Amino acid sequence: MIKKLWIFSPFLLLFLLHLWTASVVKAQTKPVPLGQKSLTLPLKVKLTLKDAIGLGLKYSFEVKEQKNGDQVRELNYKAKKRSLSLPQINIYAQNTLSHSLLRTKSSDGTTGLKFPDEETDVRSEMANIGGIGLEISEFTLFDFGKDDDLLKGAGFDLKKGQLKSKTFYMNYKFRISREYFRLQNSFEDIGLAQKEIELTKEVYELTKKKKGGGQAGGLEYLFAKSEFIEAKRKKKDARRLYYRKLFLFNFLLGQPLQQDYKLASKVEYRPLKVTLKELLKWIEVAPSLTEAKINLNHSKLNLRTTWKELMPFPKVSLSGLRYGHGYGTDGAGTVSQFIGSSSPSNFDLRVALNLTVPLVGEKGFFNRFGVQSAELEVKSAENQVKMARMKAQGEVIGKYNDIIAHEDAIEGFKEAIDNSSLLLDEAFKAFRKGRVKVSQMREALNRKTSSLKDYKEAILNHLEGKMALATAIGMENPFGENGSENDKKGGANED
Repeated sequence: MIKKLWIFSPFLLLFLLHLWTASVVKAQTKPVPLGQKSLTLPLKVKLTLKDAIGLGLKYSFEVKEQKNGDQVRELNYKAKKRSLSLPQINIYAQNTLSHSLLRTKSSDGTTGLKFPDEETDVRSEMANIGGIGLEISEFTLFDFGKDDDLLKGAGFDLKKGQLKSKTFYMNYKFRISREYFRLQNSFEDIGLAQKEIELTKEVYELTKKKKGGGQAGGLEYLFAKSEFIEAKRKKKDARRLYYRKLFLFNFLLGQPLQQDYKLASKVEYRPLKVTLKELLKWIEVAPSLTEAKINLNHSKLNLRTTWKELMPFPKVSLSGLRYGHGYGTDGAGTVSQFIGSSSPSNFDLRVALNLTVPLVGEKGFFNRFGVQSAELEVKSAENQVKMARMKAQGEVIGKYNDIIAHEDAIEGFKEAIDNSSLLLDEAFKAFRKGRVKVSQMREALNRKTSSLKDYKEAILNHLEGKMALATAIGMENPFGENGSENDKKGGANED
């Protein structure tokens, strides 16, 4: 039996090898839940800012919802336009079957309802008539532009929807840019935490040697060990924060939550080169002010329409246009004429001139409340335009000043980084010689780490400030400075 098994040994070996290979691949690609010792995610994908924006525009749930809304608005406008510009054409078909029993006088002189099976003078009439054809309901030929005003009003609503859609896509791209660089910053924080581990470990080991040689006390040793342990904890926290931001970033892009990336685009600091005077000239195209202007034009249109409703303007319309064929039989024989017509023709045409002049009532000529209300709406819309312009000016001034403040902070943080780097180098040299305590080393390290984080945060705040300013003005590209030079040649800044 054992000898027979040797025949299948090569196949058994291949099968075991396959199982082992599959288990290794599965272990390398299987995501590890948060809270476990390892937080390594599947293969990292190289991702530029331009690629991230492209993924979001293609797969994001928010974008898909926005596209659906845009399509609904376009379809509603087209439906309104068609209903006002084209006649309502219907296909009709009808069939009527009737059976009449007549009250007659019997041979005995009595009267009443008799049935055909009774031997009486009873007459029964049956009819089966119907028709099929096309008809046009009332179609307005001329109404002094009332239908045109309705279409223009629908056009204003469409413009507001298009403006909001444009603002959405602009803000969505900015959100991706912001979260992209925030995620990148969080990943770099892991690297900073690792450097802190290396430095505190070296201090801990040196203190340990000094303690063994009697050059350092137990308290100093324990303090150095505590700093080393704290540095390792900070790295774990930094990793958890990174993955939390990664999941949110993937949700924003509509990607698998645990997909990790190698972010290829780098944010660079570039001071704002546009003056406040130039920025204030651009507020006329700001989304908030543009929407207020659309509302003003719409209110003026409503006022004009309200006046037309009061005027004795006639309405010329086409109605009762039919073409069809009728059929049927009755007690007298076959019927062949157009249903609803007294003539045997298959074509029926009516042209109506309708003149309605309301005198009293809601829209009556002597009831100008509607006009007064429409006039007040125009005044209110004019006021809203003035308010929107002033608000846009204030918003631009405020965001401009914020950007300048960020630029001042960045210059200060640059100086702090240089100084803290020199401080840490000197402190470490002095520690080796026993002239500096662990607590002083920690202070120097904190200053270096803090200045680096503050500098990176200030650069991101500066970039986000330019994005906010671009949003307020309605610019899709925040002054051409939302990425690196490499991105400009084929990357993020082209979006």
